[in-house]
Amino acid sequence: MNEKRTHTLPCGDVPRTGHSGSYALHLADGTVWSLVATKSLEPWVEKLARTMGLSPVSSVASPCIIFRRRLPLNYADSLFEPPPDILESYRLPEHDWIVRREKGYRNWYHREDAIVEIESGGDEILAQIPMGDALTPLYRNVIARGGLPLHAALIEYRGCGCLLVGSGGSGKSTCAHRIPPPWHPICDDATLVVRAGKEFHAHPLPTWSELVDGCSERRWHVEEHIPCVAVFILEKAPTTATSLLGQARGAISLYHAAAQVYGTFVGQQYSEWDREVQSWIFRNAGLMAKAVPCYLLQVSLEGQFWNEMERML
Repeated sequence: MNEKRTHTLPCGDVPRTGHSGSYALHLADGTVWSLVATKSLEPWVEKLARTMGLSPVSSVASPCIIFRRRLPLNYADSLFEPPPDILESYRLPEHDWIVRREKGYRNWYHREDAIVEIESGGDEILAQIPMGDALTPLYRNVIARGGLPLHAALIEYRGCGCLLVGSGGSGKSTCAHRIPPPWHPICDDATLVVRAGKEFHAHPLPTWSELVDGCSERRWHVEEHIPCVAVFILEKAPTTATSLLGQARGAISLYHAAAQVYGTFVGQQYSEWDREVQSWIFRNAGLMAKAVPCYLLQVSLEGQFWNEMERML
């Protein structure tokens, strides 16, 4: 999985002058991802990269995600084989691809590389497509390496990261916006946790819902990361209080927070592909709960919950 491969940018799909159409994403475990746009999706991927604070690069390294706009099907086209123009242009293998329909996208997987095909339609339709869902191949790879994408806010305290975990409406965003210095809110909706050696490092992810209307120009510096030292499971309550959770309850909370991002839940019927991801999430949630202390944080409407967090730390 650690083998490094480099692809040459294609001659037939060369980006516009001055813009490579390829962006690098560096993660805490040393993995460097390439996010690559074919010509018809250059503006869309450029916005994705700008939102994530990524810089353009001139080469495409593996692992990579190549974004392609779905073209009208011809009778000769296959629903199961990857687009031959992409294989030829990027000198990718012809065989052993796995096709998956995930969150409205058609994705092809080959080892660590992926092709993400986005539905055809006008720019107004493209603007309504959730960008975060297009990163499912990235999330799967991070999970396979021991990490987790989490539905959680990320808060920094004296160089260390604390996660606020909770379902929608639990108060993650409110707590992130209310917390005073020396606490610093980094993101309020989703966090990518990467396993780097024995540590878990947290990367902020954008609040993807802000991009759907096309008005937000906010940026999240996804490549920046901090060690995760505590997880706080939010629960609304009349008064503010904190208590240590056991590893089992912490692991269950982390599993559900990851399942909300990736979209795999206990009790549903899945293919072997999905069950494999589900088992990885269970494993990683347990390992993270063992390495990072998890607390139940009961939050009242006006309570100074950060005092409780500092007491635990």
